[in-house]
Amino acid sequence: MKTIRVKLSELVLDKDQPRKILEDIDELAESLKAKGQMNPLIITKNRKILDGHRRYYAAKKAGMTELECFITDRKLTPFLEKAFPFAVNIERRGFNPHEMSEAICDIYWNYFLNEYSPKSRKDNGYTEFARNMGLSITTISSILGLYAKAKKSKPLEKALKEKKLTYSTIKEISQAPADMHGYYIEKVEKELKKNPMQNDVFLREKLRDERFN
Repeated sequence: MKTIRVKLSELVLDKDQPRKILEDIDELAESLKAKGQMNPLIITKNRKILDGHRRYYAAKKAGMTELECFITDRKLTPFLEKAFPFAVNIERRGFNPHEMSEAICDIYWNYFLNEYSPKSRKDNGYTEFARNMGLSITTISSILGLYAKAKKSKPLEKALKEKKLTYSTIKEISQAPADMHGYYIEKVEKELKKNPMQNDVFLREKLRDERFN
């Protein structure tokens, strides 16, 4: 990859980038003013940002007009354009659990499956998908499995969208029969209303105890 300076006005933002919450923009803007740019953005030949949206917004706030950028020489399909920044953010721990789960599902169903050629009827492509996303097959299977269940359960789907419960708690609830999902979600929400600082592990243990007793 070669490095060049690119005007902010020429850079193309990915409106569907997986990382939705860009934190500490003000702090990064002040850092850019004081220390300058430490890490180049990574962009395509067409100036589309693959990695560096946060630095882009901070640079605008800091009044900068150009940024140092790496131009990748890799040939990227639409799927790889999504997988690349996702893998970078995974390395930096840039996602919250809900954001990560939603991004995985979106990229898998809307990009990866459009390009992947199954080797058999049972081949879901998880191995190839996980490799490009920088995650284990276990993580991919768990998240895609939960969201597949949520498509068939309105209470689960609603809970995932509202983001009031942790991913781990929703996953625990998903183990119950579908007709009990709403009951357990309501029960946990009441517990959290009484004590918003309720420990997630404790909540899941209570759910597990009730399901098996």
